[in-house]
Amino acid sequence: MKIGSSNDSEAVKEQYATSKGLDIRITFHEKYSTNKLGYSPWLVSHYEIREGMKVLELGCGTGTLWIGHDDLIEKCDKLVLTDLSEGMLEKAKGNLGEKDNVEYRIEDIQELSFDDDTFDVIIANAMLYHVPDLNKGLKEVRRVLKKGGVFYCATLGENNFVDRLAE
Repeated sequence: MKIGSSNDSEAVKEQYATSKGLDIRITFHEKYSTNKLGYSPWLVSHYEIREGMKVLELGCGTGTLWIGHDDLIEKCDKLVLTDLSEGMLEKAKGNLGEKDNVEYRIEDIQELSFDDDTFDVIIANAMLYHVPDLNKGLKEVRRVLKKGGVFYCATLGENNFVDRLAE
């Protein structure tokens, strides 16, 4: 399945060059969500991250998923936060700070620079609908995910809170 076009990719890069638009959407969710936990805390409550795991977040945005979750960050042998936008990564680094086990990298889900079977957990929230070639991106996720690893992804829409997209 091919979604979007190269023009869409450029529009997405422009839209997310800074965190302004994302910050507005996050604030909107915080103020008006009917989910009592809130979007990010609800997502995190479903993650099974154990001591010594290698975790990759694709499209980390401003890193808000990890704010207030130092316990999870400390469990990770390595936490790699990625985004297409240098501006988003700068904001994420500002929000979370420098930590020995956290790395910030510009990455494209369609062409990940990691070795095969690297990560125990991969997270991709509210970003898959921006991927021009979703099949190519998901093949890359499978390639860098260890056998028995878990891919957590969520999107925004009517069916946000379903337990699993696919086995």
